[in-house]
Amino acid sequence: MSKITTPCNCDCSSFVSAICVCAGLPESTFFPGGNGCVTSTIGPACLSTGKFSNLTGSKYTAQKSYLKRGDILCNVNAHVVVVLSNGSNA
Repeated sequence: MSKITTPCNCDCSSFVSAICVCAGLPESTFFPGGNGCVTSTIGPACLSTGKFSNLTGSKYTAQKSYLKRGDILCNVNAHVVVVLSNGSNA
């Protein structure tokens, strides 16, 4: 993140897109055409890298104990966040 030197305003999906690029994932995947992903496109972008799994079971979606640091949670109609710490059963 220290290499980002231009001040900008980000929404949740563009911020997570920037985090993914900082983690070494392809910029072209997360900023196609120069614009960051939106909540409806960031999930497919993550999955296209082969570095993520799509976990949809209720043990991941209805509680936090199985979440791991770095997991990306995406509600395609509302919001995207990155998990900051491991759950108790991670």
